[in-house]
Order: sequence, then structure tokens, then C-alpha cells
Amino acid sequence: MIKLTANGILESITWKDTTIQFREDGYRGPALLIWPHQKESEPTYIIVNKVSDYKFVGKYGKVDVELSYVEENEGVEIKVALTNKGEEIFAPKKCELRLGIDTYMVGYPEWNDKFFCTMLRTEKTHTWGYMRTPAGKVVAIATKGPVASWHHCYSRADYGGSTTDTGHRIYTMSLDLLNKGPLPKRHPQDLDHLEPGETKVFEVLLKLVESEVEIKPVVEAYTQAVLPTMDKYTYEYGEKPSISCKGEVTYTSPSGKIYTKEQMEALNEYGVWQVVASYNDKVSEALIYVRKPWSYYLYEARKATLKYEQKAGTHTEGWYGFFSSFLARKYQADTTLDKQLEEKFEEVFRVMHDMEQMVPVGAAEPGRIQNTALMISLLTDAYEATQNIMYLERGARLAEHVMKYQSADGAYRCGYGVHYTCVIYIAKSLIELYQVERQIKEDYWQDLADKHYISIKRAIDELRDSRDDIQTEGEMTFEDGMISCSSLQLGLFALMQEDQKARAGYEEAARYMLEKHKCLELQQIPDCRMRGATLRFWETMYDVMIPQNMMTSPHGWTSWKTYATYYLYRLTGDKAYLKDTMDTLGASMQVIDIETGELRWAFIVDPYVEAQIFVPNEEVPGQGKLVSKVVGEEYISMVSDWWKCDQEQVTHCYAFPNRGEQEGRYKGGACDNDVHEHFKCLEEVALTKAYVHQDQEELLNYNCKVAQTAEGMFITPSEDLVEEIVISINGPCTVHIEGWDKTQYLEAGMHSILR
Repeated sequence: MIKLTANGILESITWKDTTIQFREDGYRGPALLIWPHQKESEPTYIIVNKVSDYKFVGKYGKVDVELSYVEENEGVEIKVALTNKGEEIFAPKKCELRLGIDTYMVGYPEWNDKFFCTMLRTEKTHTWGYMRTPAGKVVAIATKGPVASWHHCYSRADYGGSTTDTGHRIYTMSLDLLNKGPLPKRHPQDLDHLEPGETKVFEVLLKLVESEVEIKPVVEAYTQAVLPTMDKYTYEYGEKPSISCKGEVTYTSPSGKIYTKEQMEALNEYGVWQVVASYNDKVSEALIYVRKPWSYYLYEARKATLKYEQKAGTHTEGWYGFFSSFLARKYQADTTLDKQLEEKFEEVFRVMHDMEQMVPVGAAEPGRIQNTALMISLLTDAYEATQNIMYLERGARLAEHVMKYQSADGAYRCGYGVHYTCVIYIAKSLIELYQVERQIKEDYWQDLADKHYISIKRAIDELRDSRDDIQTEGEMTFEDGMISCSSLQLGLFALMQEDQKARAGYEEAARYMLEKHKCLELQQIPDCRMRGATLRFWETMYDVMIPQNMMTSPHGWTSWKTYATYYLYRLTGDKAYLKDTMDTLGASMQVIDIETGELRWAFIVDPYVEAQIFVPNEEVPGQGKLVSKVVGEEYISMVSDWWKCDQEQVTHCYAFPNRGEQEGRYKGGACDNDVHEHFKCLEEVALTKAYVHQDQEELLNYNCKVAQTAEGMFITPSEDLVEEIVISINGPCTVHIEGWDKTQYLEAGMHSILR
């Protein structure tokens, strides 16, 4: 049932036991707003008046507006008609249909029933997507015909300005019925005006569905389009893709070669391929990626660690690239580069730490314990890469600092008492230290391992018991990392348990948290660049000094979810977790341009954002400036190759050029090196592993080739680095590992074969 005001505004929609709340402030809707071309001008909110129960009319200059509603079968169709009664072309900057659904998530537990706009995707002939609550309610969104674009109504990220909002929430979302552009090529390119006498009608469906599985049939029925679904979104060279949809399908390679569905036998070019499905005069696009060997990405990331400055700073994100340098060194030595990077790491470490007390110096903000926890993780990797026990000794001493911030309930808390166990992953960092300590059979290290395990277990038990009633850094919201980092730490700890009852308890909590997290994941988008990526929209200001919010997916922190799905696959054998892991990892690796080797910071999902980009100031060498640019569905460049800090002091890793704070300790401040989380994750999850998963529906293989014959299953790892094959089969089988001289008979189930 829909509840309307006299001015055509929805107050709420209730279907079954689900209520969709609408905003009552300036973001109320559905409502039409006209944006003028003048810079910084505010839009005009069109008032409509009731002419019947579900029909409302209004006017903007010479343009007549009609807004109407039709409700049926747990859905509502919103219809907007625009008629240009004037003698001149009507061409605003934007004509926005603000939907008004309240997506503003403030705190636990009320956010469980708030809808997040998880996905919108505009095609030339239609737009579709969905909203989801943390509790699992799903509403499909579709337009019957074309609209120009869409956008989120972000809260303003404005420290010290006219508002106290710090940009971690979204008011609502909107469809741009008209938009002057520029827009992504997939969007309509001429839907920006009304000719004199022209009427355009826009129809939008909101429909409650039982789960994400129902989105596709609902959207296809309403739009009369087909939505292409691929078996994978990241492939290896030479694989044959499989698509599920009706209609005519074409594949276009990165070099522009076109293949029909029947002609497509093997993906024979690296890079992004376009897949177009045409049906009923409607067109839908999918993008798929042919990756290079996994090792390529880690080795390129190591090079980037030197190109993009690693900074001694207030935030771990300033020096995260050192993970790539030490992890790459474990597998491929580069004497000159490794020496440069290790010397650079020592410089950075000494600036940030009191070397006698082995604690962070005051300027490095000791209460930001996630910095120290990640340094422990990095020191552990440095030890494994170099076998220099000094690194492990430093890590063990720094663990004492972190554990001082553990409260009576087991949570690790920052210097001002906020729950920080899931600000990045403090417990996982200590687990990484613990696992290496346990391998050293000296009493000293065994005693430390015991001590650290007790602390870790207390923290993980608190996560298991608290679930999503926890906190995070900065403004509270239902935050991506708060939830994914809880899930990943619970999952990792579950894998460590020999007691099955204890293991089951941690596993169940990990699954619960990741299920809640689905509203913040691009699980349904048919686009390899962002498939499976998580939804973060406030990082631009902190990482690359862009004052406007944008949806960064993948951002480096997307890989937190990749750890979580990986651990849950190892725990459960559920194929969905494996596919999610590999699709998301493939999206994340695309931050490296395989044509140039350039490392990009993050991918922007939003199709149209009027932004200010931080670029070098040619008139003041070493300084930056903000320049205007429309950003849409593109990668944002790193800044740390030119935005340099004073290496002899701790840099404040947030700079604010929009308010003149880019001198002194702000100079060089940036958090763009957080992109290296992708490569840290790659090393743990995929670099040395291959996967085979067989069920009644399909045979999936990752990082290997598989052939089935009368003699059994033959598996050929894709790289010599592979040391483990994780295989799940639905019946007994003899497995032959090519190049390992290994044959094993396996029963149905999940197995690990080590080299």
C-alpha cells in the first residue's frame, strides 16, 4: 500500500511485512528537480498538485509536468510526463527524479530496515538495479524506457564548514531523466532536451522481491530487455566464456574484433571485452576481463611501491605499499629494487617509532591502533621475505602496545575508547604474527604465541557475541569495513579451530555478518571492473583530496570482503563464495592498467559527478591545486607519485587543499596507497593456489586448466608458483596434477592437495 501526500510525495510504501520509508525533508520524493547550467546554482523543486487520487500536475516555465502512480502486486509504477509547450528547446543541465527513499543509515539496530541503493545501471534503452536492507529485504528498480543517468544524494563531506556531516551517509538516490553529460558511452547520449511541442514519458518500477534471484526476471518482464549473466567475469587467456540470456549476443575484444556467440571459442586477448545482448529492440551490456598471470599484478605493485611515495604518517594507508614489496620478494627476488625498498621501509619505520621503547611516537598518533596492528602484519611479512628475525622481534614488541588498548570485554579500542577491532583487522594482524611465532620451536616464541592467542581469542569472542552491534572509525553508519572485517576475522579464526563446536560458532557468526553486508556489494552487476566490489563513498576526500563524495568500487578496502568470502569458501565449500572471491579479486586487479603498468587508486561507479580533482600546480612546484572535471565510471589516478612529503617528519595523511591545508605536516598527506590491500589479499588467496569446483551445474576452475577423461581429472596449474589445489568434487575421482608428478584418488567432497 502506498501512502501519498497532497503534493504527490510518497510518505511510505508497505508491502507484506516490509515498509519502505521516505524522507520528509528537502530530499523527499518522488519529486522533479530542474538543475540550471549556472555553476553552483541550486535546483528548482517543482511543486505538483493533486488532480485525482494518484495523479498530480505542475509546471516549470513552459514545461508541463505530470506525475502519476499505479500500484499492483507488491509494486508501484511511477510515471512522469514532461511536455515542452514553449517555442524553444528545453535543455537544462539535469532533470532529476528524486526518488526520496530514505537511505540514511545512522545506527544499530534501526539501519537493519533501511534500504541501501546497492546497484543502478543505465543502458541505452533502460535502467535497472535494486535496493537492499541489511536485514535482507530487496526492492527491484527498473525503467521501461531510457533515462539519461542516475546519482546518489550524498551527505556533504565538510569538516569545519557549514555542516557537521562528515560524508558517511546517503540521503536518497535519483534518476536523471535528462542530463547534458558527458556520460559513459553505455548511456543514452542525446537524452538531454525536449524539442518544442515534444512529450517524453518516463516509467519507473519499484517492486518488492523475495531475493536477488528474482531481480532478473522482474526486470526483464518489465523492460522487455534481457540481462546477460556470465559464468565468470574474470577469465584466463584462452578460456571460453559462457553466457546466459536470450537474443543476439556479440563479443568485442579490446582491439575491436567482433565475434558472434557462435564464433566465440576462446578469449584470445588480454583486457576488457564488451558483451552486448540485443532482444526486443533493447540492448544490454556486460563487460568481462581476461587477466594476466596473478604474479604479474604483484610484481607490478612492487614497482609501484617505489614510484608512489610511501610516507611516514598518521595513517597506515600512507605506507601500505610495503606489503607489496615484501610479498613480491618472497616469490621473485629483484636485488636492486628490493634493497631500495627495504632501506626506504627502515627510514619510514624509524620516523614513526621510538626505537628504544618500540612504540609509535606521539606525532604518529599511538591511539590509532590499527596503524600499529598493520605494522605488525607488515613486519611479519618482512620476516618471511628476508628471514631477518629483527622484524619479528619488532612485531612482537609492538603487539604489547596494541594489547594495552584491549578492553575488559575483549574489544580492541582506539585511544578515545571506540570499538576498533574491525577498523581494518586488528585481530587478523595479530593472528598473522601468532602463526609465524608458532612455527618457531623456541620456548620464547611459543610463550609469545600463547600470550597473543589469548588476546586474539578474547577479541574474536567479542565479535562473535556482538555481531553487528559494534562501532567503526569516523561517523557511524552501516559501514562496509566494520562488517566485512568482522566477518573475515571470524572466518579466519574459525579455520584455526580443531574443536568442531567452536568452529561452527565462529563460522555461523562470519556468515551472518557477510549476509548483512550484501547490501554493500555489487553482486549483480554484469561488469568485470566492479563485479563483487564493496560500496564506499567517502574515501575520495581522504585518499586523493577530491572534496566530493563518489562511490569507489573497488577501493582497496574491497579486498577485506575478498578475505571473508575466501575463508567462508574454505569453511563451507559453498560455490557462491568461490565465485564471489574470484570475480571480486579480478575486479580489484584491474587497478593496474595492463597496457601501461600504471597503478590506479580506485574505480568510480557513479556515472556523473561534478568534481574537483587534485592535480600538480605548475605555478608552484611541489604543490597541488583543484581543477573542475566531470567524473563518471572511470579510474582515479594516484597522487603520491608527485604529492611528496617531508621524509624527516610524520606526515598528517589527510590534506585539505579545498581549505588551504597542504603545507607543513599536511604536505604530501594522502592515503592512496591503501590500494595495495588488493595485492596483499592476492598473495594470500590466489597467487599460490588453484581451485576446482564441480557440482551438478558446472565445473569451475581458477588458476589452472582442467581436462576430464576416462582416466580421471587432469589439472594443470597456470603458474609454477601454485603450491596448493583446492578441489571440491561431487563424486569419487582420480585426480592427476600435471607437472607435480602426483595422482590421488578422492572421494566426493572438498580436499586440499599440496605440492
